[in-house]
Amino acid sequence: MNAKARFFHAIVLLLGIITLFGTALPFASHDLSRYIVFLAAAMAAASVRIGPANSTRNPSIHFLFVIISIVALSPAETMILACLAALVHSLRNRQRSWIEVPFQVATVAFAVSAATRLLLVAFP
Repeated sequence: MNAKARFFHAIVLLLGIITLFGTALPFASHDLSRYIVFLAAAMAAASVRIGPANSTRNPSIHFLFVIISIVALSPAETMILACLAALVHSLRNRQRSWIEVPFQVATVAFAVSAATRLLLVAFP
């Protein structure tokens, strides 16, 4: 990987960590049992591999639980759920390099943050 790519990865990782902890740290769950059910379902969905057996890039169905949790759960709960599901999915795909796993989690943190903020702006 060249210097520009390493710099880009470092910036994405740094901003992803800031986004993740900035959203998830004031964690408060109104209904912990509902959150645990969402989290368990998302983890189970993230561990399922779909697509061709010899493919290195398999889509995951955990994004459905993330989309539903954006509407049903708090932003902190959604952020933790989505990042853990992305981590499980990335670790499940054994062909990924060590730099791709945190990069995937960081990009998911960006996406969840943008989606929850857009939802709060569009439907106050």
